[in-house]
Amino acid sequence: MNPPAVLQERDEAGSSFEDRETRGHPNVPPGATPAIRTDNLSKSYGRIHAVQGLTVEIPAGIVAGFVGPNGAGKTTTIRMLLSLVRPTEGTVEVLGSPSTRPHEYLPRVGALIEGPAFYPGLSARRNLEILAELGGFSAERVGQLLTRVGLEGREADVVKTYSMGMRQRLGIAAALLPDPALLILDEPANGLDPAGILEIRQLIRQLKEQGVTVLVSSHLLSEVEQMADWIILLHRGKLLYQGWLEDLLEQRQNTLLVRASTQQELQIVAAEARKANYESKLKDGYLSILAPPEFAGQLNRSAMDAGVVLTELHSERPSLEETFFTLTDGEQK
Repeated sequence: MNPPAVLQERDEAGSSFEDRETRGHPNVPPGATPAIRTDNLSKSYGRIHAVQGLTVEIPAGIVAGFVGPNGAGKTTTIRMLLSLVRPTEGTVEVLGSPSTRPHEYLPRVGALIEGPAFYPGLSARRNLEILAELGGFSAERVGQLLTRVGLEGREADVVKTYSMGMRQRLGIAAALLPDPALLILDEPANGLDPAGILEIRQLIRQLKEQGVTVLVSSHLLSEVEQMADWIILLHRGKLLYQGWLEDLLEQRQNTLLVRASTQQELQIVAAEARKANYESKLKDGYLSILAPPEFAGQLNRSAMDAGVVLTELHSERPSLEETFFTLTDGEQK
């Protein structure tokens, strides 16, 4: 599928930033200035085009998922947002200020990019105390943040004894020191076990409820799907999609999964689906029918009239990962 056609389809559906505001999303006040805005943003390193013509708007007060495979241009874009890298072309605005005046917005931004760096021979608490002192932040926040990211009881241990996941938690605590209006996290689940990932996900949701805009960059689409409101899909440095996650998933084809006692019965069900102009295929003992959830009742009645008792029938919406593969014609990450 051609990415520009996907974006044009979204425009025809009335999905401009202003239109989405009027829907009354609970975390997007009417008339709010976007937390991040880019226009034709590009970055090249010689012949390598890391980011190409990226134009996006991220509403304030939400969790935005910045997703795509490794090498899609996510980290390069984040570095331009933080004024660490100068764009080859295009403009950036963060919290209403241009990247040419980073002093206007960087004090209100917290960021964790790639791997956090700390003094390995010092404790977690001492590392944060030093960062707080250097940044002019309140030292009272150190203990609060260590508890918040799940390091309570280990704050006196030196960082060199920490696992990768624990260092990641400490990195998020450091990013929260300025009490930011915008928090940018690059691969925050890196090195975390399932319990740790769940805790970080809950923390991100809490921050959103407190009015913090969170930009989460990750190649783990399944994880981002569970926390993000807004999605930006990048592929080979180009924008594939931007908008509400629900809108993206709703526009993809829903699937009905059907199981019966025999494969012959499933073939009968497939014939009933074809009568209603729905395509299907057999896979792993299931009949997968490309049809909306509303067709389930009619299909069940038709199967019963044909003498088939369905042992299982449920609707399945495509995941973000499946949607990504569809938009990129099934290319692997």
